[in-house]
Amino acid sequence: MDVTRRSFLKFSGGATAFLLSSSLLNWVKIPQALADIGLKEGTETTSICCFCGCGCGIIVTASGGTVINVEGDPTHPVNEGALCSKGVATRQISTQILSQQELDTNYPIGARIDSWPADKRLARVLHRAPGDDKWTIMSWEEALPLIGQRIAQTRANNWETTDSNGMTVNRTRAIAGLGGAAHDSEECYLLRKFFTGLGLVYIDHQARL
Repeated sequence: MDVTRRSFLKFSGGATAFLLSSSLLNWVKIPQALADIGLKEGTETTSICCFCGCGCGIIVTASGGTVINVEGDPTHPVNEGALCSKGVATRQISTQILSQQELDTNYPIGARIDSWPADKRLARVLHRAPGDDKWTIMSWEEALPLIGQRIAQTRANNWETTDSNGMTVNRTRAIAGLGGAAHDSEECYLLRKFFTGLGLVYIDHQARL
């Protein structure tokens, strides 16, 4: 579509008028729209969400040493009371983890289980061998060498030195790298160097989820 000077000025003027008049409309901002859930117990403490670099403000309510509610802080300048799905779920960091005694009693290293409790955070390394119908609980000392062997084997079996046009690529498309929202800048830098050093081309970030 051809844009003339006259049509551009008309559009710009209309957009400006709309933006100026919008302040007269009865638009409700996020802090005003947030309903008070009316907690009858607990102590409120302001904090910062730990899941990315945005630094959204949160209000944490605890009772008897247990977190019972997490919500956005409407007075915080970054998020003004809004939270993403990860921010809303921060309460699960402390409320959905098994104690060490429960782990040692019900999920010891070497045990074979059908599944992990759906309402609890995964706190052990689970390995299911090809063709097996159960999970085996492994220690990190067992799991890390196995993970390293699998990565090395997959990389070697799927390595591409050149593409179909004969151009040098030195890559593998059989492994993907996914970062985490809780990594700091230095960790992200090292992860990226590690992924590219392995020849990975499919690299993304968990914050996209």
